[in-house]
Amino acid sequence: MARGIEFTVLGPVAATRGGRQIVLDQQQRALLAALLVAFPHSVDIERLRAQVRYTRAAAAGNGQVGGGPDPLAQALEGLRGRLDDGGTEGSVLVRDGTRYQLAVPRDAVDAARFVDEVRRGDAVLPHAPDTAADAYREGLRQWRGLAYEGLPVPAFADTVFIESEVARLTERRFEARISLARAELEAGSPASAAVEAEAVVADHPLDERAWDWNTDQFAPFAAKAREFLDAGVPVAAICGATGGLAMAGLLDDREHTSNAAEFLNSVGYGGGHLYRDEPAVTDRDLVTAAANAPVHFAREILERLDVFEPNVLASWFKLYGRRDPAGFYELMAG
Repeated sequence: MARGIEFTVLGPVAATRGGRQIVLDQQQRALLAALLVAFPHSVDIERLRAQVRYTRAAAAGNGQVGGGPDPLAQALEGLRGRLDDGGTEGSVLVRDGTRYQLAVPRDAVDAARFVDEVRRGDAVLPHAPDTAADAYREGLRQWRGLAYEGLPVPAFADTVFIESEVARLTERRFEARISLARAELEAGSPASAAVEAEAVVADHPLDERAWDWNTDQFAPFAAKAREFLDAGVPVAAICGATGGLAMAGLLDDREHTSNAAEFLNSVGYGGGHLYRDEPAVTDRDLVTAAANAPVHFAREILERLDVFEPNVLASWFKLYGRRDPAGFYELMAG
C-alpha cells in the first residue's frame, strides 16, 4: 500500500506528499475527485467515463473526443504517474480489471478522518461528553473551506455525483457542530456550548435544527434572563443569543435587533413589529445587537451601565467604532 501521500477534499481538492502539493492539471483533478468520492471502494472505468470528460480537449469544455487508444485509460495512467512520482512503496492508484482504486490508508483522506472522528464522538457522547467534544473538534479541524472546492466544472460530464457528496459531507459537518455544542454543554462547559451554538445559528440562520437541537437544556438561560429583566437587571444579547430570547418571548414587547429580521422570524416569535434594522438597540434593560456590530453592542452596554460620562463614551466610540484617531486624543486629554 502506498504511503506518505494525503488527499484533501474538505476544501480545495489536492494531493500532497511529504507536505508538498502534487501538481495536477484540471483533467487529473477531476479524475482524482471522482476516485475520492468512491474511496475507499473501487470504481469501474465505465462509471468514470460517464462522470469525467477524460481528454484534455474535453476537460477544456469541448466535449468527448474519440478515436485511437482509450483516452480515459491514458488519462488514468497519467494520474497514476503523478501520484506515484517515482515512489517505490507501491502504486497509489491500482487497477483490477476494469476497476480503479486509490490504495492508501483510510486516514490519508481528510474526509475519512472527519467521518471517523465524528463516529468516535457519537459513540462516546452518552457516557463521556468531554471525550466526545474532543473527537468532534478534531473532526471539524479537518475542514479548510467548502467540500470539493474549486473543481473545474467543464472537466465533468456529470456533476450530480459530486454535488451529492458535497451535500452529504456538508450535512455531516452541520450535525457535528450541533453535536459538539451538545457535548460541551453536557460536559459542564455551557459558555463554550453557547459560543458554538451561536456560531451554528449565525451560519445557518434559517435552519430550524440550529435552534431546536437542545432547547430544554438552554431553557435555564432564558429563564434567568427573564428573571433579571423582571428585577430590573440589564440583559445583553448579540448574534444567535437574540434568537434564544426571541424563542422565550422576551422580545415580544421590546424594541430589538439581530442579524436579520428573517433570522428571528424563523423561530416563530411574536415581536416582529418591534424589530429595528439597527446595529444595536436598547429598550429599557434589554440590549440587542447584530453579529457584525460588537462595538455598537459594547457602547450600548456601557451607556446602560453608566460606566463613562457621556462625552467620554462619545470619544471612546469615535475611536473604536468610527476608527477616528481624534477619539484617542480626546480620551488622552480627558
